[in-house]
Amino acid sequence: MPRRRKRNESELEALLKAPWQLSAGLAAAILVLSQTIIPLLFGANHFTTILVPVVKTFGFIASIALGAISLALYFKQRTKPFESTQGAPRNSYFDSTNVTAALRPDATHNAWEESLSASRNNITSNTSKPTEWSSELLRQIEWKRVEELVAAYFREKTFRTETIAAGPDGGIDIKLFSKDKDAPFAVVQCKAWNTQKVGVKPIRELLGVMSHEKVAKGIFFTTGEFTQEAVAFAKENPINLITGNMLFKGILALSDAAKHRLLAVATEGDYTTPTCTSCGVKLVRRESKNRGFWGCRNYPRCKTKIFAN
Repeated sequence: MPRRRKRNESELEALLKAPWQLSAGLAAAILVLSQTIIPLLFGANHFTTILVPVVKTFGFIASIALGAISLALYFKQRTKPFESTQGAPRNSYFDSTNVTAALRPDATHNAWEESLSASRNNITSNTSKPTEWSSELLRQIEWKRVEELVAAYFREKTFRTETIAAGPDGGIDIKLFSKDKDAPFAVVQCKAWNTQKVGVKPIRELLGVMSHEKVAKGIFFTTGEFTQEAVAFAKENPINLITGNMLFKGILALSDAAKHRLLAVATEGDYTTPTCTSCGVKLVRRESKNRGFWGCRNYPRCKTKIFAN
């Protein structure tokens, strides 16, 4: 008896681990066999006639049970996330043209492991952190860390700051306050653009935000440079433009203690991997046919994509 029960349990476990189509097929086969084939073959026999209703009843019950198992397995196998050894969901970013292949468990597993490996390698490369400020370091910092650094710089200049969380910022990254004031006197927008110059359009948008927020001053920071048109527009309006070189010189003019505090803010943890603009989590490096990009770990719920330089 113990051996018989153990074998039945293993068969049930195997059925529950099998694709839902197997239990659905068994349900259909048992239903046809018990309700149609067996009654046709044995219904006219005097000795087996009394067994036909029993077979039909048990066959119907078995087919209903298997059908329920099949339905449950269908929804479970369709929605169950792939889990890592730590129990966290395994998500990865895939191009829309490759979604079908990406949904295969082996493809998802491999792509996720490759992405995590790249991310770990990136963090490992940052273990030897710089001990002094340089203009090159400022260009290496990812966009969210740039905002945190700019906010920390203004705090060193004795201003109170309020940073905007990840998500739509409405054209504002930082609000600046005088120490004893409740309303901000200036709003700050930051762009970590090393290769692209900031044109006049974002500067105009900042002026509109200033009007909406009813602040008299605007500050626009970029790690790179501004176009001449942007510079001219800012001069005509109460907007200060700060380039990466200007911030670097401003940091060097601070005390040694302040410089080291800002260096700690800039290089804490993984300071080069971009942050998702919607979720606030570190992105994962992916490769497409044309170029590399950073995708959100929460794909497909979040489709944020940042193209790599």
